[in-house]
Amino acid sequence: MSYADGYFGTTADYNAHFRDAFQVLPSYVAAGASATSYSLASALQEAFSLCTFHQPQMISADMLLFDQSAIQCVDPLGAPVTGVGYNLVLDSLSRQKLNTFFGKVCSNHSLTFYENDKKTFSLCPCSAACSKSSCAEQ
Repeated sequence: MSYADGYFGTTADYNAHFRDAFQVLPSYVAAGASATSYSLASALQEAFSLCTFHQPQMISADMLLFDQSAIQCVDPLGAPVTGVGYNLVLDSLSRQKLNTFFGKVCSNHSLTFYENDKKTFSLCPCSAACSKSSCAEQ
């Protein structure tokens, strides 16, 4: 089976670039971390694609994620979206079903984050391990 994405290319491309950079082939941990980074970057891009940034030259990461006055967002139909950027990213991750060089990646809603009662997500290859999550809908 051949996997690919728009950033790393195919699995063979990823392996070759990793070997060129580090003089060893990547472990599954390195490959999984790279796929997770690609997934997060895609979620960030999607989360803020319909937002206007107030004073963009002054926005920090904390403001972007936690200050409701830093951004103004709309949904795909143009209706205003309330909340902070953090919630936009979580919502984007919750909908994500992404093909990567590592395989299909999607959110697993079975984990909970207990600090501040926020939900969190675990990214996993879409397989039997995710059969009770949105991965099963692939």
